[in-house]
Amino acid sequence: MTKHPPRWQAHTAKDYDAAMSARCGQLSAEIVADPHRRKAILADPLDLHRELFAPFAPSDHPEYAGTYRGTPGTALFDRRISAGSQLEPGKDYEFCLPGEVAPRMTELLKNSRDLLADTNADDFGRLVALTYTFCWFGKIHPFLDGNGHIDDAHECVRGDIIVEARRKQADLTAFCSFDEAHEHLRASLNQV
Repeated sequence: MTKHPPRWQAHTAKDYDAAMSARCGQLSAEIVADPHRRKAILADPLDLHRELFAPFAPSDHPEYAGTYRGTPGTALFDRRISAGSQLEPGKDYEFCLPGEVAPRMTELLKNSRDLLADTNADDFGRLVALTYTFCWFGKIHPFLDGNGHIDDAHECVRGDIIVEARRKQADLTAFCSFDEAHEHLRASLNQV
């Protein structure tokens, strides 16, 4: 008889809400204060996922934290996931197939870095970069659980990068609405 690996929903773990709220508040402050931390988060979502979710992973499946679905030699090798479709109620929407996760994430992270580094991009172009990365991360759904937290952290990092680029280009007094948008991005970490 084949034994299937356990399902995992981190939010059902004891003290998850309190621990994650505290950690995400800390993470938000780190993102704002530390450019090296921002680069590390953008470079490798695996490390951030492991950092946030290792305390909640099943003890017999520690690879659930910080490992992409589809990773050979793990219980995640052939883990397909889906969710109820928002566009077609009553149907499921299947996320990226496990074997496609790692190559798609590599491409997504490279494209995101390239879009953010484009010195010719205006605010609309930067917004497109944010939207592109957010949408594709959601479509790929690289982790068994915790994708929303990781995508939100990435969104905050990308938002900080855009704010820094904008501040270098513009007079700080013309910045109010952009700062408000940035605050909203950072606050999203604490809402999930």
